Amino acid sequence: MTFERYAENLLTDFNTRKLDENGDIYTYTPKYFDIAEIFLSYDIYDDDENFHFDIKDARNLISIILDDSWDNITNANKHKKEIYELKLGSYKINSQYDINDFDTATFWIERTEKDNNIILDDEEKLKLYNYYLFESKDILSEDINDLPSDDIPQKSSQTTVDYFKQQAKSFLKDYNLMKENGFNQSKINFADSQEHFDIMNVLAKANKSPNDNLSLMNAQHILVKICDFKNWDDFLHSSKAKQEIGALKLNCYKIGMDPNIISSAEMLIEHELFAEFVDDEGNVNYTDNDELSMWNSVMKRLLF
Repeated sequence: MTFERYAENLLTDFNTRKLDENGDIYTYTPKYFDIAEIFLSYDIYDDDENFHFDIKDARNLISIILDDSWDNITNANKHKKEIYELKLGSYKINSQYDINDFDTATFWIERTEKDNNIILDDEEKLKLYNYYLFESKDILSEDINDLPSDDIPQKSSQTTVDYFKQQAKSFLKDYNLMKENGFNQSKINFADSQEHFDIMNVLAKANKSPNDNLSLMNAQHILVKICDFKNWDDFLHSSKAKQEIGALKLNCYKIGMDPNIISSAEMLIEHELFAEFVDDEGNVNYTDNDELSMWNSVMKRLLF
């Protein structure tokens, strides 16, 4: 299949876009690619009803995924094209592997080159990709964090945005597990309950009914919404302090926590911000960082 056809398939999947029954989340019924997952992974937000996506955008998105220009992709040698197809394949519906598997395979191939002081050609790399993705899952499941730090590119500290993305994945897993068990939490034994979401509290706050087929993008939207952001774009464009306040609220939706703590905290914070930052004319002036500091203080008092 040509990459032009892949772009056409991606556009076909996008054209299944429609609002859910509540009118606040766009959903897809794709045939070829998990387009919601792709949009989420590459920070493409379709909340706006006028969001535009055409064949040129589809080609550009494929270029972004493959980290190469469209011309280079379409003119690559056959082995390189197959590697590109493997990476795109990680986003296909019902794929045998996901993008994390592909990225881990890439890590091992790069490590092979480094350890042996060699440069593999595309044909040799393709053989290794096929081996790691289809023949040996053991190497992919090895914990990279257990490897010597010199062998791993160091990542910066996790941002609050990264935290919400991670929590969206956890929420979706918890949601699907609850759905499988008829939303009866007593049927599920969690090793550490407070690491998991109280699904019914989340759905109640988000005004969502059980049994919806949620995508990862839906999950991300729901989590920022219950933390009082209008949508993901609003969350992204909020200050870091506001985002961190959102994270404090989010943690109140874990099993064993009580989201009513949020409203109690808000009342205390409003009172204490007024007491500390009111001027002689009755104006209250404080920064987002001041508010975050107050949230941290109040939440510690309420929780501990």
